[in-house]
Amino acid sequence: MSTPEKYPTPPPPIWPEPAVYGTPAPPRPRRDWPREILAGLLVVLTISVLGAPLGVLWSALAPRVLVQMTADGPLLADAEPEEYVGSDVVFTLIGLAVGVLLGLGVWLLLRRWRGAAVLLGLMVGSLLGACVAWQIGRRIGLDDYAEIKRTAQAGWQFYRPPSLNSGEFFRILGVPVFPRGALAAQALAAVFTYTMIAGWSRFPGLRPDSDTKSESSEGYEWGRDRP
Repeated sequence: MSTPEKYPTPPPPIWPEPAVYGTPAPPRPRRDWPREILAGLLVVLTISVLGAPLGVLWSALAPRVLVQMTADGPLLADAEPEEYVGSDVVFTLIGLAVGVLLGLGVWLLLRRWRGAAVLLGLMVGSLLGACVAWQIGRRIGLDDYAEIKRTAQAGWQFYRPPSLNSGEFFRILGVPVFPRGALAAQALAAVFTYTMIAGWSRFPGLRPDSDTKSESSEGYEWGRDRP
């Protein structure tokens, strides 16, 4: 009786390694809140100081109201002068234009610190800067105007320095706490511009160095990872 022929055991199959279609996501860096707050404070200080030249610009561009001295004191030469609201319009337009530029500039220059702290600094700095521009602009030529009023005779006509008629504050218990009206135009434009750009940003964390590469654009290395 013949014994069954033994065959060698076949080797186990060798399965190919799965293809790698991307690189592992690096750990997301932790937020440095102290430096972010410091960046926000720097934004507040810079924009507040910027209010000084804006006040000079407003004083130079705002129309003057013609005043006539009478026996009862100075009165408006025109009952309803357009210049009376012209200074408010000029102040508002300057604030809107500067606010847009500030929102864009802060987004581009402080890309490492994009976030809530910088946005809050942008808003607070714009409000303070508008108040500084208002106070400096209205005081330019104010002493000369007061001197002319003191010495003017009946019938004389002269111009009053620009003033802001719509610049008001929300008050709590009689204390002004928050600007509104023309004083809030710059802050509204700056915050709107910054948030609109953030809404269209392709980085979920708003910062290029804090997000992983997008799978659709940079996640594949076509020459090596793709089969």
